[in-house]
Amino acid sequence: MRIEFLPIAEKELEEAFEFYKALTSDLASTFMVEVSAALSQIEMLPKSGVLVGKAKTRRFLIKNFPFALFYRIDTDIIIILSIGHVRRRPRKWS
Repeated sequence: MRIEFLPIAEKELEEAFEFYKALTSDLASTFMVEVSAALSQIEMLPKSGVLVGKAKTRRFLIKNFPFALFYRIDTDIIIILSIGHVRRRPRKWS
């Protein structure tokens, strides 16, 4: 399966990266490594994310960071809907 990002998800990823980069470049790099690991896991096992809400949206927590990938599976594409801070918008996708 291939992964595609909605434009808003790309923007959220960039904003999170810039936030961590302002703290330290190592932290920003670690964040991106963990996001990549999460995406790889989702790509290998698309249903590994927890179902949230009624719209078949799944949530996959990013290891060591308070962020989650919210996504949907559409035939042969995984669509990343959002990369959200789990404490700021916990009900956005429910």
